[in-house]
Amino acid sequence: MRQSKPSRPLPASKWAALTVALALASLAAPHACGAPGVPGGKRQPAQTALRPPAATEQTYLPDERSFRAIVKGMNTFAQNHELSPQGVLRFRLHARQPNIAMADIALSLTSNTTQAPLRVAPDLTFSVPREQAALDGDAILVTNKPAGSLAWRPEVRTPGLPGGSRRLGDLRLECLVDIDSDPSRPSELRRACLGSGAEATCLEEPGQCLAHAPAALGGFLLSSVVPLNEVKTAYEHEGFRYLFIADRPIFSVTLHHGGKQLVLPTTWLYGGLAMHNPFHDAPYLKDRFYELPLERSKWPDDTLVTFEYMDDA
Repeated sequence: MRQSKPSRPLPASKWAALTVALALASLAAPHACGAPGVPGGKRQPAQTALRPPAATEQTYLPDERSFRAIVKGMNTFAQNHELSPQGVLRFRLHARQPNIAMADIALSLTSNTTQAPLRVAPDLTFSVPREQAALDGDAILVTNKPAGSLAWRPEVRTPGLPGGSRRLGDLRLECLVDIDSDPSRPSELRRACLGSGAEATCLEEPGQCLAHAPAALGGFLLSSVVPLNEVKTAYEHEGFRYLFIADRPIFSVTLHHGGKQLVLPTTWLYGGLAMHNPFHDAPYLKDRFYELPLERSKWPDDTLVTFEYMDDA
C-alpha cells in the first residue's frame, strides 16, 4: 500500500493572491448575479443610525411650576401682609445657566382644557390671576425653556422706594412666599425667614461673639472632617440662611434705619458657604446672592436695604 505524501503548505505569495481573488469575486458577485431578493440586482441604500431625528416644535421637557403652589404663595402673601402693608407681589424668572436666552421667554397657564398666555414684563416679572377653574383643573405654568434652566422667585416691592433699594419687611415676606410657592421646599424652611437674635447681635457687636469663638471654630473644624456619607442633607442642616437674588451682580449691601447703618460682611454675599444651603440655586447666580439679618428685634420692617452694584459707574 502506497503512503500519501504530506501536503505542502502554499507559499505566502499564493495565499495573498488567493485572498485578493476571493475579495474581488465577492464584490463582483452582486453586480453580476443581482442582489438576492432585489429585482434587477439593484442594492438599496444602507440605513444609518446617525440620521438626525425629524424636526419637532419642542424636543425637551419644559420648565414649569404648579399653579396650585403659586396660589399657595399668594395666600401666604395675603396672610402676612403686615410685613409689607403697601407691597405688591409679582413673580420673577431668572436664568440658571449662561446659555439660556431670556429675550424670547414665553409663559402660559395650561390645563387639560385651556391654555392662556401670561405676559412677562421686560424685567422678567409676571403676575398670576386667581382662577378657580385653573385651580380645579390642576393647571400649571409652562415656559418655553428646558426643565431646570430657570429659577422661579417671588418679588415683593413697596412702590416709591429710591432706586437701588429694597424694604426689609418686603424681603422677609418674599422669603415666606418663596418657601410656600415652591413644592420642593418643606415648610420647615420657614425658620430661615425669621432669623435669630444671635446672628443679628454678632453682626452689630462682633466682640460679644468672640468669647464663644474657640468653641465655634472647633465645631466648624470637626464638622469639616465628617465623612461624606455622614453629611446631613440641606434640609437637616441648621446653619443656613435664606439667599436672596439681587437685580444685578452686587458689590456691597447696606442696611439703614434711623441713624444706624450696617454694611454686610462679605461672608453674607455671594452664597457664602452654600454647600448645605437649600436656597443655593445655581453657580451662575452666585454674584447676585446675598443674605440678610431677618430677626425682627434688631432691624424693623421699614429698614432700607441699599445695593452697590458691580456695574455702577
